[in-house]
Amino acid sequence: MEFSYVGTTQLPVDRVWSFLTDPQNWPNFSNAHLNLYWNGQPWASGSYLVGHLRDPSDVEIRHMIRTCQPPTQLRLLSQGLEFGFAVESSVFLEPVDDGTRIHMKAYAAGNPARSLHGGFADVLTKLTQKMFIDFARLCGEEGPYFSADERELLLSVAVS
Repeated sequence: MEFSYVGTTQLPVDRVWSFLTDPQNWPNFSNAHLNLYWNGQPWASGSYLVGHLRDPSDVEIRHMIRTCQPPTQLRLLSQGLEFGFAVESSVFLEPVDDGTRIHMKAYAAGNPARSLHGGFADVLTKLTQKMFIDFARLCGEEGPYFSADERELLLSVAVS
C-alpha cells in the first residue's frame, strides 16, 4: 500500500522542521504515539525512536531513522512487531515563496499478524491520513494552514 499527502504552510522550512523533529510534538499530530524515547543517538541513521501506539491497540512501535537531512528530509522505517508489517515513511520539506511545501509519503508492506478492526488497509489509511492532517494543523497554528487547491490533495490518498 502506498500513501501520499501534499500541502503548503506559510511557516518557514526551519520552523516546520523543528515541529517534525521534536518527539514531544508527535502526540500532537499522531495521538496514537505515547511514551516516546530514544534508543541510540537522536536522529542518527540506525537509531530508534521507540514508543507505544494506543490505537488500534496498545503495542510497542519502533521508528528506525533511515535518513535525516535537516531541514528538508526525514525517512523512517516503523515496525510494530506484534502487527507483522512495516511502514516506511518519508517527509520532504521544500521552501517555496509563500512558506513550505510538505510532502509525506508512506509505503506499507507485510501481512498483519492479527485481525485489525476495520481491516488492514482501513486502519493504515486512517492512521496516516490523521497524522498528516494533524501535523498540518500543528504547522498552521502560527499561520494559515492550507491553500484551497492543496486541501483537495490533502484528502486524496493513493492506496495500492
